[in-house]
Amino acid sequence: MERQFRLGIFPKTRHPMLSQQHTSQITISTPDLEASLQHYAKLGFRLVGKSQSPNPWAYITDESLLLLLSQDDQNFFGLTYFLPDVDALLKQLWGREISPAAKQEDERGTRFALLLSPDDFGIALVRHTGEGIFQPSGPTLKTFPPEEMGNPKKYPNAQLGIFGEFCHAVVDLERSKSWWEKLGFESLSVNASPYPWGILALGQHIIGLHQTKDFDRPALTYFAKDSGMKAEALRAKVGTQVREFAGTGGDANNVVISSPEGQQVFLFSF
Repeated sequence: MERQFRLGIFPKTRHPMLSQQHTSQITISTPDLEASLQHYAKLGFRLVGKSQSPNPWAYITDESLLLLLSQDDQNFFGLTYFLPDVDALLKQLWGREISPAAKQEDERGTRFALLLSPDDFGIALVRHTGEGIFQPSGPTLKTFPPEEMGNPKKYPNAQLGIFGEFCHAVVDLERSKSWWEKLGFESLSVNASPYPWGILALGQHIIGLHQTKDFDRPALTYFAKDSGMKAEALRAKVGTQVREFAGTGGDANNVVISSPEGQQVFLFSF
């Protein structure tokens, strides 16, 4: 499944709300931390932090992404940003007609807020300096050298390839793109085929907006020239959790990898 970035077509968002200077992560709720840890280790992620307080959790990375696996009942799969002053950001967002779907307060103000995109993609805002939280800086599809795309030995994740996007289906591409731009994400690409879709980015986070019914849940999406060979190798490790993508472009080289917590990773060919 081909994905192309057309850099430089769109101007940078003025006065960004969020920025790559803010500490961030991808948060995944799981009913069984150990089962999820074992699964993602097979997908090329290594452990960088772990604790039992206030609930069992672990940080894992493949050097391009930081994932927080949190054993809880929140069923959350989205982005988390850490800010020293959540209220200041909420005030700016309110001026752009974006308000939180939920928030928690204490004597110092808002300590947690949840933003929901027009398509119910969640972004958690947490009052925290972010100090001490590992931040990966490895290449993504946005920064990976084009001349090395065909060399799997250069891929940052030996099992999955190159991180390309955190994709999700949208009802109205233009409406969704506008919402993400208001947060500070930069539009990198807008495309009409095989259906309307676009790519936006902020630092290590790349968001794929797909106006389609080919899938109905968000997915971390990786790309590799040898995706078919990688899919076969992964089948030997995780078995039936690997299946061909049923949507547009689905074949033996474009697969879905299901996780124990019910989420999914897409592995697509260039």
